[in-house]
Amino acid sequence: MPEFTDKQVEAKARRILRAKIKAMPWHAGLLPEECKRLIDVDVHRWWRLEVREAAKRLLSVRVSSKPNPSGPIDCNRQDP
Repeated sequence: MPEFTDKQVEAKARRILRAKIKAMPWHAGLLPEECKRLIDVDVHRWWRLEVREAAKRLLSVRVSSKPNPSGPIDCNRQDP
């Protein structure tokens, strides 16, 4: 089973949370600098909530990009 460092999981969790926060309309009336600052504070406080999702996504990427050990599958091959 693939292993990930704590830093990889944290970075992914932070990106997931940042994307979720940016998708919400609460910051519509704020100046861009204030919006960024508030998002940074929330991401710093709450990124741990996304650790499970981050690990799941990292695992799915690692598994889906793993090569087939027996080589590519030939769908046109006919067995003798």
